[in-house]
Amino acid sequence: MVLIELTFPAGRYHATAWGRHVNEGVPEWPPSPYRLVRALYDAWKRKRPELEGTRVEAVLSAVSSGPPLYRLPEATVSHTRSFLSKNEEDPQSKTLIFDGFVVLSPRSTVLMGWPETVVDPQTAEDLDELLSVLNYLGRSESWIQARLVRGVSSVEWNCFPETHAGAPNEMEIVPVAMPIPRNDYRPVEVGRGPARRQLGWMDALATGTDVILKSGLSHPPAMRYMDYLRPTGCFEPSVAAGPKRNQAATHSVLYAFDSKVLPQVTETIVIAEQVRRGLMSRHKELVGERSISFKFSGKSPEGEPIHGHQHAFTCRWTAMETGVSIM
Repeated sequence: MVLIELTFPAGRYHATAWGRHVNEGVPEWPPSPYRLVRALYDAWKRKRPELEGTRVEAVLSAVSSGPPLYRLPEATVSHTRSFLSKNEEDPQSKTLIFDGFVVLSPRSTVLMGWPETVVDPQTAEDLDELLSVLNYLGRSESWIQARLVRGVSSVEWNCFPETHAGAPNEMEIVPVAMPIPRNDYRPVEVGRGPARRQLGWMDALATGTDVILKSGLSHPPAMRYMDYLRPTGCFEPSVAAGPKRNQAATHSVLYAFDSKVLPQVTETIVIAEQVRRGLMSRHKELVGERSISFKFSGKSPEGEPIHGHQHAFTCRWTAMETGVSIM
């Protein structure tokens, strides 16, 4: 089995899903194999150009051999809004751009696996080498650490093609961009006039948007879509229950007044009675008239007075003579 581990140290994955406009704010999830193959091709050209083309073709063929299975971690989505210049004479002319991205823990990992694919030791080493020099996937904000995982024979997958055997019913469908396997690729002609030419499989993987548009193609020549199943509500954050707090019993409440003209100390009883009536009114709204607590009313359900100071009563605080307390 070929198993690749992706980690995002910044806790973000910035990539617009293929076929969607950036201002739709729909991030790609899971990371598409087509994007990974192109990233590996770019890493070869820019960072490991000494590798022979046949060795790199073997690496890309392994990653393109079929639809991978995924183990996706918990994640959610967010976006930023930027007003970018339109490159017009008026410097105030701006356009609003949405940047949707996936948020996940920097310690979480995405696993991509091809259970039926077997590679020779040299191809495995080359794949691991190209993965190690990747510094981002998608947009440049998506810092990444990638490696080939060895010695793992089974994984509990939670994202797979729609045709996967034993797929649960409660899952949502999402299209994923896939590279066309080398043996299934049919050469495509690009360009116009004398510059028209046929693209081989490796060149088709690296074809840019400019060539696609000039050639009148509706999508990249070495890409296809495949419907995948991912967990329903996979972007709904799980909230962990907080630690239980031991609530200490309340024995008294102190009210302080902040005013240029403070009430006289002789108003203590009057003000405290107003507070008590307010508490009883609020309690009545919450639980109903027949359930008013004797701690506020000072009376039993039969209307008899409670003796022994079991209910709230008023004391005057004379230290500052600026407040009253109910106990």
